[in-house]
Amino acid sequence: MIRALAILLLASPAAAFDIDYAQVMAENPDAITQTGESTRRADLPGDVHVIETTLSDGTTSYFGYDDSPAGAAGCTFGILVDLTVATLACPDMLEAAARDALADNLDASARFVAANTVPPVPPEGIDARLEAHIEARADALRQTGLVCTPQEDPQLTAIVRAATNPAFRQMLDRLHAVPRLPVASPCL
Repeated sequence: MIRALAILLLASPAAAFDIDYAQVMAENPDAITQTGESTRRADLPGDVHVIETTLSDGTTSYFGYDDSPAGAAGCTFGILVDLTVATLACPDMLEAAARDALADNLDASARFVAANTVPPVPPEGIDARLEAHIEARADALRQTGLVCTPQEDPQLTAIVRAATNPAFRQMLDRLHAVPRLPVASPCL
């Protein structure tokens, strides 16, 4: 199961509420520096940077990364989503209080991501979008064909438990103290 979660984290960006990078660049013209013939960089608040590269065929690609000491909020969000998927697949992994703590942490992370993505997700749309994202991630995990055997994966259980303790919540609160684009890189 831990290997499947690692594959999921590597397989898709953590920021479930997609960032419209073209809009980010358009809304921040004063933050943009031409860094090469086909590359521009936007230096955004909160030590977030977006690299825009125009390819030879005219298409544009984007890469966002977070240089802040707190880390990439999109990465943390993605991890919390995947841990939630694991606990839904393996309901005996956590006691009720730990499940509630994980749900509270995921909710706080989703609200931060929703408020800071471009375009922002309206508060009334967060729950439905989060539910759909969790279901999509669960489908991806089911496609790996792995069966829940928490007794055989103490590492996963330890990671989930760590994400439900008060110290993790304090870290999450520090992560959310500075509004910034919730990019997923760097991710653990």
